[in-house]
Amino acid sequence: MKLFLFYSLSISLIISAITHAELVGYWKFDGDFTDSSGNGNDGELFGG
Repeated sequence: MKLFLFYSLSISLIISAITHAELVGYWKFDGDFTDSSGNGNDGELFGG
């Protein structure tokens, strides 16, 4: 069981690292449209 948990956690961390390396934009949807990834891809509200 410990070995299964270790492998599951390891795979999750590897996939997470790969996903964040290619991240273009991250929006929290917490009231504004600023990009939290640091790439400056801020959103703008149209027709709302």
